[in-house]
Amino acid sequence: MLNVRDFGAKGDGVSDDTAAIQSAINAAGISKSEVHIPRGTYLHTGLTIEAHGVHLVGEGKSVSMLKYTPTEGNAITVGISGTKYGHIGIRNVGVCGTGTQTSGALIQVIDVTCIELDGIYVGMGHNGVVINSTGLQYNAHITNFEINNLANGIILGNSFTVCEVFISNGSLGGCSVNGVACLNTSGTYVSDVSIIKCEGAGISISPITGRKSEAAHFTNVLTDTCGIGILIMGAGKVADATFMNCWSCTNTQYGFYLIGDDQDDVRIEGCTILNNKSFGILLYKGNNTIISGNGIYQNSTSFINGASGIQVMAGVSGFIITNNIIGLGGTLKSAGNNQSYGVIIQTGNSNHYIISNNRCPGNNLGTISDGGLGPDKQIVSNLSG
Repeated sequence: MLNVRDFGAKGDGVSDDTAAIQSAINAAGISKSEVHIPRGTYLHTGLTIEAHGVHLVGEGKSVSMLKYTPTEGNAITVGISGTKYGHIGIRNVGVCGTGTQTSGALIQVIDVTCIELDGIYVGMGHNGVVINSTGLQYNAHITNFEINNLANGIILGNSFTVCEVFISNGSLGGCSVNGVACLNTSGTYVSDVSIIKCEGAGISISPITGRKSEAAHFTNVLTDTCGIGILIMGAGKVADATFMNCWSCTNTQYGFYLIGDDQDDVRIEGCTILNNKSFGILLYKGNNTIISGNGIYQNSTSFINGASGIQVMAGVSGFIITNNIIGLGGTLKSAGNNQSYGVIIQTGNSNHYIISNNRCPGNNLGTISDGGLGPDKQIVSNLSG
């Protein structure tokens, strides 16, 4: 293991340690060694890792701090566009800015196979962790993390697809845009993560034309006090997105907002969707959407009868809403319920859908309001109490 102090780094929060740390990283690239970051605050103007097998290892994310001082650019760049590096790690280190950054990322990863970001703090910059690709990026692990006070916490993908990203056991918060943004991905697995106070969306799956997000799976993820808890939008392809045992609560707009132009096979199962200011779930577009086994309670907190638990826009077809409890219930039951109906299908040509076996207690105007004009539908065994 190489120690940055042996290369002249001071870690006193005053000295510029860029050259010393970069020298240690370069030496580690030759010897395939770990780079030890002892306790301290190390000011720098940008670091690069351009070799196989380099690992930056600190003594803890709150005590070994790499502080980036410029207002633009990337703090740590891992990899080079078009060159395939692998088995790189950053562990037990804090990576922060000064709070004045207007562009760039604190950790920028491109075309790296098998990168591990574990036990890290990332905050007080523009974007947090950005993983991009020119077609060579896959197998990234972000674990045991704290990411906050940024524009976007984690961004995945660009003009090429980022594959096999695993995000677990961490927290994101205080982002002025999104917590996690999937822009062009295949195989994204997020579990046991809390996302709070992101002004845009806690989770945004938003590929543009020509890009995609497929096989995105979220389990035990909490989104709380965001603009929108979970958002699917954009003209790109979204397929096989699942949300299981998630929590979307107290958001200033919707718990879930599904408005992707090319959206197929989205599943919301076993989630708690609670106390959002407007709809619990707004299904604006999409095909083969399944909403099953959820607790959808006390939404429409902005005004009484302003929104339903689930709203399906006119013309949306090919969905199943089943085995949910939609209405008065859950942890904030004593506050009362402003939801108008449990489920509303707006008047229009919606067809090929099933609404069955839902309990809709305590909604103010009724259980199901069905305006779908298509002939192929089933609405059965839904209870008002």
